[in-house]
Amino acid sequence: MRYKIFLIDDVKFNIDVIAEALKGEYDISFAMTGEEAVRCVHDEKPDLILLDIMMPGMGGFEICRYFKEQPDSKDIPVIFLTVLDSPEDKTAGFEAGAVDYIIKPFDITEIKARVKTHLELKSLRDVLEQRVRDRTLELELSNVRLKQEIAGHRRTMTALKAGEERYRLLTENVADGVFIVQNQHLVFVNPAYTAIFGYSERELVGKNPVFLYRQDYQEAFKEIYRLSENGERLVGQNRAAENFQAVCICRDSREIWTEERHSPIEWKDRPALLGTIRDITQRKLREIGIEKEAENLRSQNIRLLSSIGERYRLGSMVGKSPAIQHLYKFIVNAAASEADVILYGESGTGKELSARMIHDLSRRREYPFVAVNCGAVPEALFESEFFGYRKGAFTGAFTDKKGFFDLADSGTLFLDEVTQLTPAMQAKLLRVLQDREYIPLGTGKSRKADVRIISASNRKLKDEVLLGRMREDFFYRIHILSVTVPPLRERKDDIPLLTDHFFNSRGSALCYSALPGNIAQTLYHYQWPGNIRELQNALERYLATRQLNLTDVSDPEDMKKSPFASDTDCHFEKLRDAAKDFEKKFIIRMLEQNRWNRSRTAALLGISLKTLFRKMKAYRLNQS
Repeated sequence: MRYKIFLIDDVKFNIDVIAEALKGEYDISFAMTGEEAVRCVHDEKPDLILLDIMMPGMGGFEICRYFKEQPDSKDIPVIFLTVLDSPEDKTAGFEAGAVDYIIKPFDITEIKARVKTHLELKSLRDVLEQRVRDRTLELELSNVRLKQEIAGHRRTMTALKAGEERYRLLTENVADGVFIVQNQHLVFVNPAYTAIFGYSERELVGKNPVFLYRQDYQEAFKEIYRLSENGERLVGQNRAAENFQAVCICRDSREIWTEERHSPIEWKDRPALLGTIRDITQRKLREIGIEKEAENLRSQNIRLLSSIGERYRLGSMVGKSPAIQHLYKFIVNAAASEADVILYGESGTGKELSARMIHDLSRRREYPFVAVNCGAVPEALFESEFFGYRKGAFTGAFTDKKGFFDLADSGTLFLDEVTQLTPAMQAKLLRVLQDREYIPLGTGKSRKADVRIISASNRKLKDEVLLGRMREDFFYRIHILSVTVPPLRERKDDIPLLTDHFFNSRGSALCYSALPGNIAQTLYHYQWPGNIRELQNALERYLATRQLNLTDVSDPEDMKKSPFASDTDCHFEKLRDAAKDFEKKFIIRMLEQNRWNRSRTAALLGISLKTLFRKMKAYRLNQS
């Protein structure tokens, strides 16, 4: 069956674009005014409506409210298509009765996905409502039968008052179990009652029937039998008109569902309780099955609705490109495992963020995540930094110090730039990873190393092994699960999402679609050697100055040049001047990539921190 889609928009171009995209799968109708839409919708009965808010005459909100007030259109899903993007407008849209809200300029792929999702949800609702109607009819029929049975039971009770023998004769021919309780003990049971539980009449008469019920139902029936000692009180509380369902235990330990009905009577001139009981196990199991199926359908609806808003995000990570979707899948799979992980990627791509996401989704999420910059750990201090030490372990150890393994206990230890560890440091770390034990300096007692290792590098570890800078056994120990975090130039479709996410995190009302055309084009076409970190820095400067100041390029024509090329053709009179200009730009780039962390920048440049400060002062470099 082909669904009918009705488009309402005062811009014919928008109608044509959407109709062209959807006509292959759906029957399309449209209207350009609210008045025309009201007439057409009543005649055509569409399955879904795409509605613009800003309309001449009747506005979108008014049109939507009108449809929701009409019996023949109130169940038609309405999706707003609009440029209005404020929280107030979105709230007003959902209050008017819409099921979704799409911001213009729209992505036709997104429209098709959302239309398909809401049509599937409508189909699921229709199926569930039909099942509810069928179940209601079944219960009504059951209620009629039950009323008929109750009438029969009342007639039976009238006959029973004529005498116990006559009553016994009747009850022997009743399909339901019949019993009488007096003084909280069974004084009469019919054959059907004994057959339900598998006991003989002799084993039941004179016993308190509470033992026949599962423990969680016993207290309720104790109260019922206690109240039966005063017939007027039982009737006064209207307990005689109630049905009771309970789980009972048969002689062979089987559990069965039963349904009982109780009425106060006089038995040998004393108050008693007359009850009827039937085995409803099969009926109850069908009811439970129907309820579970309905709950599953509701759960599926909830998952479908929640996935609409989250398909471009994994925790604090943002992106919809195939490259980042592949990374999402790896993170989820890695989080379900305890194996060590290696993350490859250029500087600024988000390797640490990826490591944090693996930790946050794993069973270790309640424990610490400790990030270590391996390039900042001197070899002489390796053991004290990783394993910790006790007071007096060496000269200057005035207090106890926890190492990285102590700090990350039961959690995750993230080794950033793991290739910066020397072979000697790798050997010490390897032993801990294999034995899962380490000894803090100054103690002779080993400690358990209950941590998960996630490493990161901007170099391929296999190449480091071939060059002799990494031990092969260390490589195989940490290289179990691996993935490459994609550079920004391979996921440029994510730039609008990343830009909007950054602006939103800074409390700015700006968005990518509102940026000037040349700015948005520059952001998209630039190669981003510093990746996400460089994008954040550029946007930070843009918020402050309203000018896009990129480190390596000043206009789109320069984007294919070397990252250290000048913005204009420069001619130096001396080689020394050209070298200074190159050095300045190179230092700027490294500072940008390291978020202006001077210590890390100096280590990566291979110079002392003092030398870096001297050069920054000479070139007048300050963080903008």
